[in-house]
Amino acid sequence: MIRKIFQIVLWLAAGAYAVVGVLAIAGALNSYHAANSLDLAYLVFGFFFLMIGAVAAVATFLANKSRGWSIVAPLILCAGLPLALFAAFWIDMEKGEVHRRQIDQEIRSGRYDFADQPALLAVAQAISANDQDAIRAAAKAIPDLQAPWRDGTTLLCWAVRETWQRPQLVDSVKTLLSLGADPNYTNGHRDSFAMVQCSARIRAPSAKHARRGRKSECSR
Repeated sequence: MIRKIFQIVLWLAAGAYAVVGVLAIAGALNSYHAANSLDLAYLVFGFFFLMIGAVAAVATFLANKSRGWSIVAPLILCAGLPLALFAAFWIDMEKGEVHRRQIDQEIRSGRYDFADQPALLAVAQAISANDQDAIRAAAKAIPDLQAPWRDGTTLLCWAVRETWQRPQLVDSVKTLLSLGADPNYTNGHRDSFAMVQCSARIRAPSAKHARRGRKSECSR
């Protein structure tokens, strides 16, 4: 009686591994994720879970003929537990990385700061594309270029901040200035004062050069 209950438990465990494997593979094949690495992780771990479930099922079936397989089957199932923990950790880390890349993309496109304001978003997307004509055209729909949105962010301040990663957007900053954007404007929020972003950008390289200078003097 105990042996039969034990075998039922083994069948259920093997079936659970197989179901998890099939669901992981099906999820990777039938849906599109933001990163190919996440698809690959689902496929690889799903395949391993499916193989563990299949091998454990075969071992459980053979246990009816030989008691030795009654020991092999649970060992196979237990060996899959570390893999399950590692898979959960890896996939969770990969999802976090995908989410981070999505946030970065939203920030660079202007959607993060201006998504709820179509007029401001149109200018931000033109800035992101570094399209000067599009910036001028979209800016006509905005009565005030100093208009703030998320956390008081203004278009000029956002554009200046983006030049940290994309120096070519300096042309877009110049276009905003030519359209009347005020670099000295502030509404009380740090993300509205473009000059703060500029001074922070200038101080960082200056400090770096100063450190290099001190090192060269010491080497002399």
